[in-house]
Amino acid sequence: SLEQVRNDPNPTQQLIRRCIVFKKRCQLSKARLLFLEMVVHNPSVTQYWIEFTRMEMETGCYANARQIGRASCRER
Repeated sequence: SLEQVRNDPNPTQQLIRRCIVFKKRCQLSKARLLFLEMVVHNPSVTQYWIEFTRMEMETGCYANARQIGRASCRER
């Protein structure tokens, strides 16, 4: 989780990579949970929102992608 990467020199990229690994292993629930944790704790990190939306689109979950896009706009 987020606590494990706090001392990493580039925690943003490490978290995104972890989500991508979950996606590649078809562990979408784990990827979604980590992405949600990331955007709740750091809503100003645009890259989290983009990668979260991309994952949903790549897995065919277009309604989820739209909801994430709308939520990201509200956070801005």
